[in-house]
Amino acid sequence: MPVGLIGGWIGGWAVAAAGAVGVQLRAATQGLHLFHSSDQFLYAPPRAAALLTIYDVTPLVHPEWHAHANTQMHSAKDRFAMERATHIIAISEATKRDVMMHLGIPAQRISVVYGAADAHFRPYPPPTLAPVLARYNVSAGGYILSIGTLEPRKNYVCLMHAYADLYHTLHTHQITPPPLLIAGAPGWLYEEILATPAQLGLGNQIRLLGKVPADDLPLLLAGAGMFIYPSLYEGFGLPVLEALASGVPVIAADTTSLPEVLSDAGLYCDPLDPASMTRSMQMLWSNPDLAQQLRAAGIARAAQFSWQRAARETIAVYERLSRTP
Repeated sequence: MPVGLIGGWIGGWAVAAAGAVGVQLRAATQGLHLFHSSDQFLYAPPRAAALLTIYDVTPLVHPEWHAHANTQMHSAKDRFAMERATHIIAISEATKRDVMMHLGIPAQRISVVYGAADAHFRPYPPPTLAPVLARYNVSAGGYILSIGTLEPRKNYVCLMHAYADLYHTLHTHQITPPPLLIAGAPGWLYEEILATPAQLGLGNQIRLLGKVPADDLPLLLAGAGMFIYPSLYEGFGLPVLEALASGVPVIAADTTSLPEVLSDAGLYCDPLDPASMTRSMQMLWSNPDLAQQLRAAGIARAAQFSWQRAARETIAVYERLSRTP
């Protein structure tokens, strides 16, 4: 089956307009039997099968986590695209369930195809880690890390309160607490997140790093003593998979798609209960044997996800659609 690439990233609604023109020209001049959109815009010509990849439907499920204008725009776009699609690829069973529940799309029109971590996310030897960790003033194994855009659903305010309890508990037992590093650019509705470290009196211990350079991120992740991901909602949870592949012990929220990724290779917490997060962090920080067990389990779990598998499963969807009259 011939495959063509039309256009590139332009941004916002411009990509939809440019893509629509390109698709219609290709259909008119060369014929187009199947169109696959991976950015939740859909502009396939009428006679072509339309395949759509959906990452999450957060604006439909939790509009309160988004600015009102963005919620309206994305909700309308997502509804139009999913109702128009011949078939949908969801990146997790959780996303598939949400599409079915909130849009009434039947299960037979949705296939689940998991992604994978980039090959740069892997364990690194201490000499390789040292220069990058020195720039962030941390040592290998000596900090707690979380990664994600600063926005409400990442649940960072709750995490910081949980960390404050951990900090004071360790101090009480005369144990030096590790710093909490959060790597992620400000997204939206983030003002409370930025204010919380100082409000807790832990401005030096809770460090908001902003957007970390792409070359630094795999090394910063591989050097962490633990990775915690308290998100309230995820379409897949790629940072969890990246942490597993990096050989870092993982704590994740027991919600939406995260158990699909983590399985039994890490610890879970209730994302609505700071005490649950504190207990999981304290258990992991005080138990080196458990941490080592989870490192090995995480690497094995991450190996079950691959882009080769994702490609095979996507091609299988193409073949099914190409046989559909």
